[in-house]
Amino acid sequence: YMSTSLNDTNGVIRLRVQPTTRVRGRLVGAPAQFLKRIQVELRTDVKNWPYGEVEGFATAVTDDEGRFEVAAIASGELTIWQHADSNAIWRIVPNRLKHTLISGTSPEIEFVLKETVEVPFKTIRKDSGLPVAGVGVVITDEPGIQEVATGTSDERGEFRARVFEDSWNVATVDRMPAEFTPPIDENSLAWFPELPVKFQSPLAAAGFEVPVVPIEVPKGRLLQGQLVDPDNKPLAHWTVITQSSRGETDADGKFRVMLRHNEVPSDWKTYSPENLRGVPKAISESPLVLQITDYSRAVLPPGPKMYTPRG
Repeated sequence: YMSTSLNDTNGVIRLRVQPTTRVRGRLVGAPAQFLKRIQVELRTDVKNWPYGEVEGFATAVTDDEGRFEVAAIASGELTIWQHADSNAIWRIVPNRLKHTLISGTSPEIEFVLKETVEVPFKTIRKDSGLPVAGVGVVITDEPGIQEVATGTSDERGEFRARVFEDSWNVATVDRMPAEFTPPIDENSLAWFPELPVKFQSPLAAAGFEVPVVPIEVPKGRLLQGQLVDPDNKPLAHWTVITQSSRGETDADGKFRVMLRHNEVPSDWKTYSPENLRGVPKAISESPLVLQITDYSRAVLPPGPKMYTPRG
């Protein structure tokens, strides 16, 4: 593993090579047939390297006994993921306690597999309760760190996915069908995903009926506005954020954001293409005009996934 940072000084290129660790691993806790030919992904977070924070990456496939080996990965805090579809019965338990890889060592680490339980989901329109087909959903563990499963609703708005039993998870709409594209003007309404749905999976038990997890798709509306500087000149290519939606200004400073049907926009934030933060103030409500009144250096925070109108 080599850093992508190269110093070109007087024609001499210096390569900074990160310390690495050889890793041997084994999957345990499941019947033998669920241990073999599983593709795993290893990532390491390298925090103490003097040339900056970097990330190590490697993949491997288990043998018939659930063993695998990685010849070299950047030394640091290790996290492991399992490449599997939503129907995998046994999955690797996310390692809450990080394994720290030390350069020059060759650790052997066991990773525990745990049986999952199947949970039914249904995507519905919030106003009528009618099913919505073709909705893509991503399910993560409660901290939102690791993807657990994915699914796409059928013509009945339903899909099934496997998660760890008796665990808290979050279902988030990741993809909407084509007919739910954003509107073209402020007078038309569109459909877009509601906030993530938190749910607890049941304990696996014979004859236990798993409750359906509803994922509501509420109505929304398009809001258009303009962003100007203290001299009322339009600001182009700035990012405008309100609640859970964001948009980008065009050459005339005009932008579009999506709001939930009865939502009142508030807590406006704006960022320039150089991540220069501006404090906006609404100087007109109809039409909506936001004016930057103050500038301060800031980096755009990652935050939750937001809806960005297209077109």
